[in-house]
Amino acid sequence: MVHSYTTSITDTRYYVGPIEFVKGSGKDARLTVDRVNLPWGYFRADGWDNVNLTDYQGNIRAVARNSYIIDHIDYYPYGLPKASAPGSVSRYKYSGKEFETRGGLDFYDFDARLQLPAVGLFSRPDPLAGDNPGVNTYLYCNANPIMLIDPTGEYAFENIKEGEEYKVIAVFPSNYKKLDEAEGSHALENTYKAAQEAGMPIMLVDNIEDFATALNDFAESGSSTDIFTLNSHGNDGAFFIGEDMVNALTDVSALKEGLAATNVVIIACRAGANAEGDALLKSFSKQTQSTVIGSNNNIPSRYAYDGGNGLSYKQPLPTPIYGVNKGNDFKMSGVGQRPVTIYNVAIHKTKGLSWDNGFKFRFSDIWNSWKQ
Repeated sequence: MVHSYTTSITDTRYYVGPIEFVKGSGKDARLTVDRVNLPWGYFRADGWDNVNLTDYQGNIRAVARNSYIIDHIDYYPYGLPKASAPGSVSRYKYSGKEFETRGGLDFYDFDARLQLPAVGLFSRPDPLAGDNPGVNTYLYCNANPIMLIDPTGEYAFENIKEGEEYKVIAVFPSNYKKLDEAEGSHALENTYKAAQEAGMPIMLVDNIEDFATALNDFAESGSSTDIFTLNSHGNDGAFFIGEDMVNALTDVSALKEGLAATNVVIIACRAGANAEGDALLKSFSKQTQSTVIGSNNNIPSRYAYDGGNGLSYKQPLPTPIYGVNKGNDFKMSGVGQRPVTIYNVAIHKTKGLSWDNGFKFRFSDIWNSWKQ
């Protein structure tokens, strides 16, 4: 895609993919290559390669050339440059975004929106503002720029740093309040708060496309995980990724690059139940080349990611022959395979995912189930 803007009264800058061209305004002005942007830095037309040194949020803190630091930058919380080396050479600064000063106004280009670092706001509301009632959709990172990042102006990361290896990433729909309202509950909001309290790394996504972008940026940051939990409301064979309802017929192939070879746990009531659930798990796992797990029952809110049995829907059982597993049976599909039933699914923030393959119970479990 080609786009351009006037950088001064004399120059216009053109963008063609990673290449930036500059053209003067004179009669005989020519279009010349100014720089080529790369994941680790950029090349300038003068032939020098420049390496960006970033912090845990992807903010460019220094630029190195030929083993020398040629630029360093400190920031106020929302990205306004606090101090730079004399004659700062880097136009890309906070969150790796381009810093502009046109019209006497400082701002960053965050793809979906412009961010104004002096006031900590975006220039316009979130594109999905209607899905988040009660939330100020002009706020950058929900007014928490120390813990959160928002690389595109749409999805958001919490407790996620560059170059880190995580056991589990919890994914929530950014419109969780709207989904709760439709269900007449606060289950998703409570589960989201519980994940925050547990210090979980979290992705907030608007839809399938937004989730695919988040996965790509997560991988490009050098971070990784083995397990994603997709938190949502659900019913037999269906759940939500942001505003998009997902069932066996939904095209989720855009998620393949980011989810391939991982374990995906759909934490949504009855997403794996009955024939519809089987079809969903088989389709999702085949399209994304991942192992997918979905519940055969309702799921309580506020799971603590502590390895406990909190994913179980506990209720009095009419006879001890069923044991405690009846409330915590899930189905698992491995890369397009027919789902099989598993039991006692548990997720731990640092230890990962566990389950039992067969029907198991202990006498103490039976006794406890009768006492409820």
